[in-house]
Amino acid sequence: MVGVEESLMAGLHTTVKVVGSKCNYDCQYCFYLEKDLLLKSKKSMNIETLETYIKNYISSQDTPIVEFAWHGGEPTLIGIDFFEKAVEFQKQYANEKLIKNTIQTNGSKLNSDWCRFFRENNFLVGLSLDGPEWLQEKYRTKQGKSAFKESFSALKLLQKMNVEYNVLACVTKEYCKHAEAIYSFFRKNKVKHIQFSPLVESSPLETEQARG
Repeated sequence: MVGVEESLMAGLHTTVKVVGSKCNYDCQYCFYLEKDLLLKSKKSMNIETLETYIKNYISSQDTPIVEFAWHGGEPTLIGIDFFEKAVEFQKQYANEKLIKNTIQTNGSKLNSDWCRFFRENNFLVGLSLDGPEWLQEKYRTKQGKSAFKESFSALKLLQKMNVEYNVLACVTKEYCKHAEAIYSFFRKNKVKHIQFSPLVESSPLETEQARG
């Protein structure tokens, strides 16, 4: 008999970029900073496309569990109403399948309404947070200024409102020099689940091709 984990792995997995590359941060290591040169127009998914996508995505799965991964850019820029509709469509077309949602965010737009929505609808929230302020501000910026306070406030709010979450930390060359300090920071702030994403530099040729 096939277990739930095996059934989930057998399914089709896609990442939904509802706002494309749009983001209110300008992190120095983000590959979208150069892809803007290729993507001249920045459009967001409309409700009609959302419904079609959810209906077709669920119906295409032969597994008892269907997982939606919402990503960006910064997906919360599209607004909470969009995700409320997404959940409505998921319930409408679930056909007795278990629906799971994950969302990756920089935390800048999170407030009590967002957190309540995530908790009530069992979203797993991935929060982008590299570590202590002195490290995060080296790369993760908003209009050239440190974005740490927004992300850290989001972490505390997720914890306060009992939202299931994990932290995504981007591992740079500088990051590797401070492993103990980073571990201590996350432990002090009661972060139990962390994903480390290594930064891989693009080649000079790829950069030139992107710039045309």
